[in-house]
Amino acid sequence: MNEVSRRALGRPLIASAIAFGLILVSAGGAVGVTRAPAHRELQTVPMSSWKGPRYVAGQVLVRFRHGEQPSNAAAVGARAMRALSVKGWTLVTLRGNESVDHAIARFRARADVADVTANHVYHSLAVPNDTYFTLQWGLQNTGQSILGTAGTPGADISAPAAWDITTGSSSVIVAVADSGVDGLHPDLKPNLTTGINYVPGTPPSDTSDDFGHGTHVAGIIGAAGNDGYGVTGVAQHVKIMPIRVLDQSGSGDTSTIAEGFTYAATHGARAVNASLGGPDPDPVLQQAITSHPGTLFVVAAGNNHTDNDTTPDYPCNYTTANLICV
Repeated sequence: MNEVSRRALGRPLIASAIAFGLILVSAGGAVGVTRAPAHRELQTVPMSSWKGPRYVAGQVLVRFRHGEQPSNAAAVGARAMRALSVKGWTLVTLRGNESVDHAIARFRARADVADVTANHVYHSLAVPNDTYFTLQWGLQNTGQSILGTAGTPGADISAPAAWDITTGSSSVIVAVADSGVDGLHPDLKPNLTTGINYVPGTPPSDTSDDFGHGTHVAGIIGAAGNDGYGVTGVAQHVKIMPIRVLDQSGSGDTSTIAEGFTYAATHGARAVNASLGGPDPDPVLQQAITSHPGTLFVVAAGNNHTDNDTTPDYPCNYTTANLICV
């Protein structure tokens, strides 16, 4: 499978808008809107050069067999337990210095456990640039020069022609599962709807963006058009639902992202954009996607110009009918 998946190519216009928005992100020549501090530079995280921890220390995710959920954490030798919104899964906080590998082996040996996995780490996968529509070559390529490289006229998604048909509908909600969205940005404020925050240690209602990545992605998808300001989104009137699942460093974990996916799918989102990824498959995240077949998930391919068959990236590499990998 190449970095642009051939799955679900016949989706509606809004899905294509998100997918092409992600193509712009992964190409590195996209332009978006961000209110992150000027000194902050957002970086891609190629899967082939992944660094840092691949899972959260001191935690595992456990799916107990039906009707066999322990009554308390002590019953499974843990410090704490919290049921996730992803059906059947529980986030278990380990005692003392127990390693994740040891805990996984211990839970697998229990008769009341159906599955267990690490709480994997995921990172944002995009590089922002400047603003202004004339630089958004992916929407309309006139041959303009971007960072010293001349474009190829017509090598774009023909956005102006599409806008003659529709500029998006406010009845369509697109969730942006990311680092949050700047709710005060004039290009985004008119199109925002209520979202939620799952980043640990922060208020659930705080969907602001401390990293800038989610704001950038939201701008590609649905920045207001014809307002004489900033950039133009592919779907200018779509409603953006901010789902904050990445922290101020652009990182999140399985439990956080899976709950964000579940919230979006159960609160009216027709599509979920997730410009994030990690090198490890995860049954919890996969279930969060497959259990909502009526919601389209559009995810990043990895930004490393490699064949995903040899260098897998997740959730991109899941072979799920309601997922597009770009």
